[in-house]
Amino acid sequence: RGVALDRAHRLADARDAFEQFLSRYPGSDRTGEAAVMLGWLLLRSGDLRGAEARFGGALTDPVERVRRSARAGLVALEAR
Repeated sequence: RGVALDRAHRLADARDAFEQFLSRYPGSDRTGEAAVMLGWLLLRSGDLRGAEARFGGALTDPVERVRRSARAGLVALEAR
């Protein structure tokens, strides 16, 4: 849902969808992926602290692609 809302340029709704997912399903196998996607949304909207927290939380995800995106997000934060 969050991805579809982001693609529709409904950023606030996408952010809310990702936050709800993370709140409702903290043990999901997709938690890291959702956290990274939310991190990128937060970065684009200027919430640097929120983005940093979401990227940092995904650094230990078991999926390398998610960890790589989290690291890239932290690098993008440093560049700001």
